[in-house]
Amino acid sequence: MVLVGETGSGKTTQITQFLVDAGYCTRGPDGKYKGIACTQPRRVAAMSVSRRVADEMDVELGQQVMSPRILKLRFMPGKPIYYSRA
Repeated sequence: MVLVGETGSGKTTQITQFLVDAGYCTRGPDGKYKGIACTQPRRVAAMSVSRRVADEMDVELGQQVMSPRILKLRFMPGKPIYYSRA
């Protein structure tokens, strides 16, 4: 899925959290874990957005929200959101 919208509309911070809350980040029928990848134009942006979303979700960075510093593009059970550099 690719989302397009105005700056500040919540594409990066809100939609990812809504998808997690709605149950989109669970194991599929094939047994594989499903997650959300959200790209940012720069590594610094990906790191700051991941910190912000972790704060909004009231979790430690690395628990449910991953940043480029923590993980190389792979999803892990219980860690559904990954922000990366495009």
